[in-house]
Amino acid sequence: MTRSYPKLLYFSTAMALLGSLQFGFQIAILNTSLDSVRESLNIPSSHGAVVVSTLLVGALFGSLGAGNLADKLGPKKATVFNAIPLALGSILCATAPSEPLLLLGRLLAGIGTGAASLFVPRYLNEIAPNPIRGLLGTLNQILINIGIVVAFALGWPYEANPSKTINLFGLYTLPWWRCMFAVGVVPAILQAIGMALCPETPVWLLWSGLHLQATKSYRALHGSSAPSGSELGAVGDVTIEGGEDDEQKSSIRNRGVTFDVNDNVEAPLLAPNTAATTSTRNAPGGIGAEEEPNGEEGSFTALLNPKYRRIMILAVGVVFQQQLSGINTVILYGSEVFRTAGIASPILANLVMGGINTTATVVAAMLMDRTGRKLLLTLSFSGMAAALGLLAAFLVMPGISDHFAALVALGAIFIYTIFFALGCGPVPWVYLPEILPAEIKGPAQALCTAINWFGNFLVGVSFPGMMHVLGLGGSYAVYAALCCGSAVFCGKYMVETKQRSLAAVHAELMRSTSQ
Repeated sequence: MTRSYPKLLYFSTAMALLGSLQFGFQIAILNTSLDSVRESLNIPSSHGAVVVSTLLVGALFGSLGAGNLADKLGPKKATVFNAIPLALGSILCATAPSEPLLLLGRLLAGIGTGAASLFVPRYLNEIAPNPIRGLLGTLNQILINIGIVVAFALGWPYEANPSKTINLFGLYTLPWWRCMFAVGVVPAILQAIGMALCPETPVWLLWSGLHLQATKSYRALHGSSAPSGSELGAVGDVTIEGGEDDEQKSSIRNRGVTFDVNDNVEAPLLAPNTAATTSTRNAPGGIGAEEEPNGEEGSFTALLNPKYRRIMILAVGVVFQQQLSGINTVILYGSEVFRTAGIASPILANLVMGGINTTATVVAAMLMDRTGRKLLLTLSFSGMAAALGLLAAFLVMPGISDHFAALVALGAIFIYTIFFALGCGPVPWVYLPEILPAEIKGPAQALCTAINWFGNFLVGVSFPGMMHVLGLGGSYAVYAALCCGSAVFCGKYMVETKQRSLAAVHAELMRSTSQ
């Protein structure tokens, strides 16, 4: 029987997901409008990759600092403050009179986008019950895709008129691309207001030593009755049991270990210089009976500890391979890709691709907690490799008519997008917070998110040059080979997390490292 949850859980999820919407919107906004922006601001065509990639540079740096900010302020409050660079970036891009100010706006929007790419999965993971953890995590990717579709749809007027303008109150004539950028202000403001009404995550409150507040947040999000049996561990790494008004009888289960609420629980997400000690009991899997805090825990230095080696290889691998799949070649440069492949209506093709991407991600959300992360991701990379191999072959094969090659290219890109959405898109952001232990979650998630954005940047900067040197077919042959390698990596090294407690996952990864 499916358990129902309070409306506050769904409201908090929706408010957090506005960050995912902005992620997709910001990354795709120049796909259809880049030519018009260059024309309006007299930007040389050789600077196109710079304009596109500045957002990715900002996102890289934004994601690096996001983990520490979320640790200190809490994921909720950090998300509220993150509306500032997102809104300012959109305003600056919409009003920029020159290329330097446009780049500054893109940089600010990138900082907010990079931070949101960490804040949203973390917030969702820390409020989500186990039975719907995969579903809520996949909603992150669904809203990213919806943001992409919104950006593509706003570019539709350019299909009929590449120099589209809008008359504002009969006083000003503005290029349409300025209105497109201005739309980005709306979700930023809505999220700031909405998140201010949401609770902080029970996980962060607990690690901050705010036990009663953590209990109240847990019950507000999950209902008044305590979880039992298979629902233990329902909120991220933490379960809170007992009466709201009787902290003496409350217990907290962290990483598969039960603590008295009055014990000083090890707090890896606490601000620096906060003392923390741990007293553990009834630890499953032989996890230690007594733990003393390590001064390195919660820092980037801790990631070098050999006991985390397999965890970090998996974490870095899945997020970096997402970008090596080449998906952002069609998100960032889709109009140019479709045009080069001979598609007559590239903006329409973009919209159809965005719709397919979103629909397939909804299917992935339904499969995530049934099929499992490992199988979905392995099949996803395999299907993408096959689709890109087909695309590359028909683009370079002699004797094929342009019309037939264009149809095959269109079909191959759509199939490639479907396989991406079924696994490679949503799985890494669900899988990452599941395999990261509490004591390194902040720095590890920040590092992995930054690496993901670095891969995005590499794709954004290199793809125009790859097309010039290798052609479209040769470029996608490279990405097909990378997808093959990623499929092998996932099939061989991933640990399944479906319907498992996070403590059990972490224990398995720790044991495999020590053997």
